[in-house]
Amino acid sequence: MVSYIEAGRRGRQAFVVLCLRDGKRVRLRHPSGRVGDRRFEEALAVMRQRHMEACNGVLPAVTGAPIAERRVRLWVKAAAVLLPVAALAMHFWWLDRQSDRHDTPPEVASCDYLPRDLAAQAVPGGREVGFGIESLACRWGTERPWEQGTWLDMFIGTWSVHEAERSHEARKKGHPPGSVLHPLPGAKKNAYTVAWQDSWGFTAQGRAHVKGYLVTVDLHTRHAPSAAVAEQQVAGILQAIVRKLEKRV
Repeated sequence: MVSYIEAGRRGRQAFVVLCLRDGKRVRLRHPSGRVGDRRFEEALAVMRQRHMEACNGVLPAVTGAPIAERRVRLWVKAAAVLLPVAALAMHFWWLDRQSDRHDTPPEVASCDYLPRDLAAQAVPGGREVGFGIESLACRWGTERPWEQGTWLDMFIGTWSVHEAERSHEARKKGHPPGSVLHPLPGAKKNAYTVAWQDSWGFTAQGRAHVKGYLVTVDLHTRHAPSAAVAEQQVAGILQAIVRKLEKRV
């Protein structure tokens, strides 16, 4: 279990460190950036906020000293994948490990496919802020998204059909109880949207597999009046991305 999250640094490079209750420290590959990078600070703040919410406002205390690296390595990796606080960072790490390629072709950059008119409706006053890994992921939000409580993340990465189907089944089981997956209108299999209410407001997600590419859209919003409205916004954005991607691939 994670006790707290802090920023580590090596030279001019900054990265996220999970401090576990047994005293172990786990360095994450993403997010990362230069020391003082605004986008890294935003991602770190979001992770800390989600961790605080998952802990109901009380951070667990460190109860022990770290054990030998060779005994804890596999357990730490498995736990980090399951921890809600590391969901965003581990999402990109897991996609990277499962994909046969480490990035998308140069002509497929996520932000090039984001329908800005629809993104502006979902996140009023937002703009493209990026992640520092623009070829893979794109963020639409304000300068301080955690204060407004609304932002949109999207990802386009290479993904085999087999891995997409297996991942689709796994993700269906990972949503909160009571949430219902809805097939994306006009799309083939392995394309859906889902939404639920949480302590942040509403979270809506969309996912589709298009000709060897995995497309994901995540909306966190305090502006939508309901989970259904947030899901409709994600569905419209995902449909626009899929149509544009199908034309160019």
